[in-house]
Amino acid sequence: MQTDISIAFSTNIAPLYVKPLWQKLADATGFRCTFISAKEGHKGIVVVNPADFLEKHKNTRWEFVKNIYAGKALIYQKGLVNKVYKNDFDAYVFLGEMYSLSTWIAAIICRIRRKPVFFWGHGYYGNEGFLKKKYGRCSINWLISIFCIMTALGNS
Repeated sequence: MQTDISIAFSTNIAPLYVKPLWQKLADATGFRCTFISAKEGHKGIVVVNPADFLEKHKNTRWEFVKNIYAGKALIYQKGLVNKVYKNDFDAYVFLGEMYSLSTWIAAIICRIRRKPVFFWGHGYYGNEGFLKKKYGRCSINWLISIFCIMTALGNS
């Protein structure tokens, strides 16, 4: 009997535009999804209602963190490192936000435990400085991996 793959998807918030993607992931066979985010939106961004989502996707978990911002930049997600340390998911997908210290600590813990780590993000806006452009180019392989996962989900 094949065991489902458990994947943790961590992001700062769950804006409405991710709902179709998360529904597809939650409904896919062979996966057990846990979404990790803040409950509330940020700066007026409307988010997915966790209770409604979980009602329709009973095999899915949703865990919450508290976001800490410095100006516009997400710098830490209180609770994320602890969730990664205490849980044993088969793979982890993190928001590719380079300023979030908790994401980097969590990713390092995952890599030490030999767990696959992927980052996902919006790509380039066009106003990035040198370091942010360099980071984006280095992380493109991780983003390609996410597209491969989504392609596999589309074929299930």
